[in-house]
Amino acid sequence: MTFRYPAKLALMFLILMGALVGCRMIGNFPSENSVASLEGTGILAGKILKPSLPASILSESLAGDVVGTVGIANAKVWLEELPEINSRTASDGSYVLSSIPDGWYHIVAQYFNGAVEMKIRQASATQLVGGSQVSVDLTPLPATVRLTGILRGIDGLVLPLGTKLTLWGETFEIMDGGRFETPPLPEGFADSEIVLVGAGSALSVSIPGLFIPASPSIWLDLMVPVAGTHPPLVAVFARDGSTLTSHARTGGQLTITSVISDAVDLNRVAATWDVTRGTLAQTADPMIRTWTPPVDGGMATLTVSVTDGNGSTRSSRLLLFGNPSSDKTLSTFAFNDPNVSGNIDQIAKTVMLTVPFGVDRKALKAVFSSTGRRVVVNGVDQTSGTTLNDFSLPLIYKIYAEDGSSSDYTVTVNVTPNSAKTMTAFAFLNPNVTGTINEGAKTVAVTVPFGTNVSNLVASFAVSPDATVKIGA
Repeated sequence: MTFRYPAKLALMFLILMGALVGCRMIGNFPSENSVASLEGTGILAGKILKPSLPASILSESLAGDVVGTVGIANAKVWLEELPEINSRTASDGSYVLSSIPDGWYHIVAQYFNGAVEMKIRQASATQLVGGSQVSVDLTPLPATVRLTGILRGIDGLVLPLGTKLTLWGETFEIMDGGRFETPPLPEGFADSEIVLVGAGSALSVSIPGLFIPASPSIWLDLMVPVAGTHPPLVAVFARDGSTLTSHARTGGQLTITSVISDAVDLNRVAATWDVTRGTLAQTADPMIRTWTPPVDGGMATLTVSVTDGNGSTRSSRLLLFGNPSSDKTLSTFAFNDPNVSGNIDQIAKTVMLTVPFGVDRKALKAVFSSTGRRVVVNGVDQTSGTTLNDFSLPLIYKIYAEDGSSSDYTVTVNVTPNSAKTMTAFAFLNPNVTGTINEGAKTVAVTVPFGTNVSNLVASFAVSPDATVKIGA
């Protein structure tokens, strides 16, 4: 693709920055067959055609049928370089463009096949000299590729509302905020020209690979160089697998490819990469990086700046978009006091911990980590190592992802059974006698008055918490 503008209009040097915004089309051409103020005797004629399969004697086409062509009636035909010279095709698809001055010209044709715009531009320019007449037949293709963007002057200010541009001779204009959207082109015409209306062609700069199919549209930011310099060309594209796109899927990455060319010496070109958000990772190919969006998603600006051996620089910018992360995993869970780590079941979404006997479960501080944006228990935001909770009953830890989705983990804290099995007191109430406990020998000695019936005594005793007492084995 090429931008043209006069060298004297220094402030009209452009930065192309792609944006998913548009501008309205204005009147595409002067009145048809208009040749006002043009003087010439050249003629370009021919037919605008579409493929046609001849009728078969069967209801279905035969494999041996030969594809032919048929003329398109009422198709619009014009010259890219002089859109004032335009016409409509006759019923058989024929057209005539006359009164053409000597020069080189591309013929453009357009019609609508239902809701699909069909368009074509002559691949190679035709030269008219001394009133020559040349015949050119064209077959339009589906026009589906647009370039969207923002145009700025070298001072960084957007171009004013209503600034007129042309592409293939079709006129469109800048909207508010410098926004624009080109007319659609067929695939395979990346080298097409956008021209400032009436600006001439004192300086021509090639910007490769802009008109390429992508959904959503690719965002670009390209600087047109100052007159007299010839910086290397750079274009940057993002892919998700084989799909050209600047939008990363949730949890995904984009592969960023830079295309650099230099008319002088490509070996002397140095490139630097930068991104405002997310992370760029190098690959084995120095012209390729992978971009991982930030977990909260949003927009990032990728810049690739190239400098040649003479110090001339050009930058290409690509706006990248990442969806907020949907990750909401509770990664670790523990207590520092007591020092206990939890067992997390990521399938069941449960966390199990066992604390020593005697620990008060009603006032524990959990130490945890998660891939989410926020952790909540009973409506209260949790801070790892700080927030106190009562774990005497299971608690639900709700992990919120960056995209707002959530996942619930059930945390259960058990207590280790008491291992103590000590008898701490022994006595009889009738007679009122207290026994002497020898913990080392595991004996209890009790002396009762003479005459006490020892075969029918009721003991009163105390043992360790949670311990049970049995007589005999």
